[in-house]
Amino acid sequence: MMLLSVIFERWYRVRKVPEDVKKTNAMYIFKKCKKENLGHYRPVSLASVSGKVMEQILLETIYRHMEDKNVFYQGYPHNILVSKLERHGFDGWTAQWIRNWLDGPTQRGVVNSSMSKWRTVTSGVPQGLVLGPALFNIFVSNMDSGIECTLSKFANDTKLCGVASMLEGRDAIQRDLDRLEVGPCKLHEVQQGQVHMGCSNPKDKYRLGRE
Repeated sequence: MMLLSVIFERWYRVRKVPEDVKKTNAMYIFKKCKKENLGHYRPVSLASVSGKVMEQILLETIYRHMEDKNVFYQGYPHNILVSKLERHGFDGWTAQWIRNWLDGPTQRGVVNSSMSKWRTVTSGVPQGLVLGPALFNIFVSNMDSGIECTLSKFANDTKLCGVASMLEGRDAIQRDLDRLEVGPCKLHEVQQGQVHMGCSNPKDKYRLGRE
């Protein structure tokens, strides 16, 4: 344990993560519906044990910092995320370590005994890593800035709710969808849907992106 402590301290002080630690194998877990549809599988990353232990140490530091700042409420561009860390007052050591950790991680897909080639992860964090949910929280912390309706966020699921009984309410919903579309946290056009509630609901259709 003492040796690991020395190694982790070294990683932190030089603000550099070994390339082998940034490599992950992605296993694909079936979620629901038709198995032949690749969109119905969830990629879960298997990372090195030493890397995940270091992530856990950083995670505890991040949570303490964000709780003190009262910021927390669980594919984001790395440069925007690091700039948000700096704006939230993270010290230079931590911000630079996370910047390096996000810089050039590689991943390959594994299905049974077959493996794909290594590919660079250019945005977001491979699913299954320790720091992923916490960093995503920070990234979406100001997502509801300027939103007129109610925006509910849970992990990477987002719901926009509004009263559409009058024209003003329907327009407000569409304006919020337009705001979300131009922001850094764009909604996924394929994995979206509309739910109309109420017997007298006019069941208007709303536009997301260029639909």
